[in-house]
Amino acid sequence: ICFLKPGGKFMLALEMVEPNTGKFWSTRCQGMKIYTEQELTSFLEKGGFENIRSHRTHRSWCAMEGIKRA
Repeated sequence: ICFLKPGGKFMLALEMVEPNTGKFWSTRCQGMKIYTEQELTSFLEKGGFENIRSHRTHRSWCAMEGIKRA
């Protein structure tokens, strides 16, 4: 369920989008899963977002944004 109005912007800031780099943490935190930019883009598309962009701010840090489709 998405509570954004059509045209609303969604942004998600992530500390880790490289599964291999994050292996140290994902093996120590039970249930932790690190998703790639491609997987996150797919989730947002399936969730009704368009104009999806990712912004890399560090080697493994990322911010994802998308606009809710009408």
